[in-house]
Amino acid sequence: MRIISFDEKYSKQIIGLWLSDEVTKQTLSTKERSTVKRLNERCLEDKKNTFIALEKEKVIGFSSMRLGHGRRNHCTEFVIFVAKEFQRNGVATAIMKKLFARAKKNETKEN
Repeated sequence: MRIISFDEKYSKQIIGLWLSDEVTKQTLSTKERSTVKRLNERCLEDKKNTFIALEKEKVIGFSSMRLGHGRRNHCTEFVIFVAKEFQRNGVATAIMKKLFARAKKNETKEN
């Protein structure tokens, strides 16, 4: 498994996993709200805080952390999911370590 920053070439796989029954039954995602175009727009906006977990070239996990702006600068939107067959194998932990390292790096830049 490897963890990479967001890459548009995996967008269709990410949306497919995001809209799968195993993920959507526990979220507010809908087919109307989640499209490849919208995913690309949002992830490219803050690419440095978006990660994909891959097994060979298959997307097995995804995470995005989006910082609020303006009146919402005290908020952070956080998304993480892992394909059912790869759950409980350290995928989410590996992604979280990347996110925490990125957050720590950003924190030291701001202080």
